[in-house]
Amino acid sequence: MSSNGLTLNQVAERLGVHYMTAYRYIKTGRLRAIQVNGQWRIDERDVRRLQNRSGPTRPRRSHRHAPGSVRKAYPIELAAALVQGDEAGAWVLLESRLASGMKPDAVYLEVLAPAMRHIGAQWEAGVLPVAGEHRATAVMQRLIARLGAQLRPRGRRRATVIIGAAPGDQHSLPVQLVADLLRINHVDVCDLGANCPPPAFADAAQAVDRLRAVGICATVAPNRRALRQTIDTVRGVTSVPVFIGGAGVDEVIARHVGADAYTATAVAVIDLVNELTGTSRR
Repeated sequence: MSSNGLTLNQVAERLGVHYMTAYRYIKTGRLRAIQVNGQWRIDERDVRRLQNRSGPTRPRRSHRHAPGSVRKAYPIELAAALVQGDEAGAWVLLESRLASGMKPDAVYLEVLAPAMRHIGAQWEAGVLPVAGEHRATAVMQRLIARLGAQLRPRGRRRATVIIGAAPGDQHSLPVQLVADLLRINHVDVCDLGANCPPPAFADAAQAVDRLRAVGICATVAPNRRALRQTIDTVRGVTSVPVFIGGAGVDEVIARHVGADAYTATAVAVIDLVNELTGTSRR
């Protein structure tokens, strides 16, 4: 097979299918392929043979004009790849969204975040075993790290924000996602990860420059005493606003533990930081 064969996207166009369907043809052996510099290459003759076996296909509609139902399918496809541990397939999906013109923050908000929610809902419903959820989480962490490193814009940063998961909260993915979204918006982020003790927030607040806010993420039912202790500890070393958000809290809890603001979504975090720095969202 020539190393100058067709790309995965070209094969999808020839066959009139979604590129993930073309990828599944490779994984299931219906199409032979080799990898050249990390990219799949398929012999054109194999594509023609598959066309002859399958019959005529309709031209695939451009993703730029894809209907909402197709757009909503991307997180489901990503979630399926994550649960299977198919890191290569998941990365191809993310790369295709960026190549199609989707903005980096939209990839996070419209593909990554919904995929995370879908996996969480499946686990809570008992459809997805614990092993599948853990495998998906591990792959997602690597994808976000890889994506974030590529999408971090150059130029001057306008502020610094500290963000970490609440004490007792072992989920670091939501923190990573929000941190990357802030970085895309030219904000430096001190990511403290999961299960962050109050003194760690305070130590970071004293160490960073141009601090504008401290964020606490709580994706599980929080220990309100620990949250209040965290906020009080931070306020002992800085006067910047402390905001709180995540699936485990609401506005009532945020007010009860003494937070300055409640952010219900990742977009709300960006808007809050932009307000604090006098910048409109990109």
